[in-house]
Amino acid sequence: RYLMESILYLVFLVGAFINFLPQILGFSLKDPSSNQYPIFLYELSSLQYQGAIIASIASTVPILIEFVMETYSTWFKRYMLSESDISTKSANRSNINNYLPFQEVVFLLVLPDLVFLCWVIPQEEYDFMAGLIGARDTLFIFSFLAYLIRLGNRIWTWPSTVVIAVSFMIANIFATIESQVLVIRDDIKFAISVLLPFFVSLGFFSLIITLLRWIWHLKTCNALDKSEELRNNLCSVYALFYTLFIMGDWLIFFVPVVPNEWSNLGVNYLTLYTYLMAGCILMTTLILNRFTRIDATGTKLFMRYISHEIRTPL
Repeated sequence: RYLMESILYLVFLVGAFINFLPQILGFSLKDPSSNQYPIFLYELSSLQYQGAIIASIASTVPILIEFVMETYSTWFKRYMLSESDISTKSANRSNINNYLPFQEVVFLLVLPDLVFLCWVIPQEEYDFMAGLIGARDTLFIFSFLAYLIRLGNRIWTWPSTVVIAVSFMIANIFATIESQVLVIRDDIKFAISVLLPFFVSLGFFSLIITLLRWIWHLKTCNALDKSEELRNNLCSVYALFYTLFIMGDWLIFFVPVVPNEWSNLGVNYLTLYTYLMAGCILMTTLILNRFTRIDATGTKLFMRYISHEIRTPL
């Protein structure tokens, strides 16, 4: 399993790197005659988008507090409690950090936002916007699915999720290239206009099939021990917010809410995209943390009720 995870991490790192290929090859969104970017790119310096970035960064503060508290708790248990206290008070918490993607929150949310806010916008390096967004999307997609797989469920496995991940990775690459509308040839535009919807459709088809299998698994599974029930609850949270993010991301990509003032690199799209990613990461991390804390104290989980209703509907 770890070998497969390492191989796919490498594949997705390469996929993230490919998003910067137009810039590596020397393409630019600047008009050759005026050496200026399109007007809609300069609008990214507006308060609307910068405010969204600042709000996105600020939204990670609760996650940072949870991480600090968890780190302190781990240190306290290691150096201040006896072995018997640790075994009785924190047995169910031993793997909590495997469920809380703090590193991904920093790497996929805070770091790109800081790059946008402190370098891309002030220095007007708008050529790198599409690459940064595409690379972040690619790694974000894989990160979510990797955590689902780490939970060890029988439904969310490498064979069932690799098609989802690779399909959306390729779609992200095509979307990044498509955003270079000022420099790519007409035949490439046509090929992308065919291939992009195909890979998005393939990703959604695979995701829906896996979700249906997951719902059927929850309906038909027998009595579970506490550990397996916790993994199922966490899987449900990951699957829910991953699906919401993917649906929202491609919905605002294909169906502009402001058709006459829309671009896939424009201020309206990027503002919605920033809020969408921040919201999904924040809610996922906080809910997962709360579930593991509640489960550790033996209190009934809200998701346990949901799983029960799925198995025995009214």
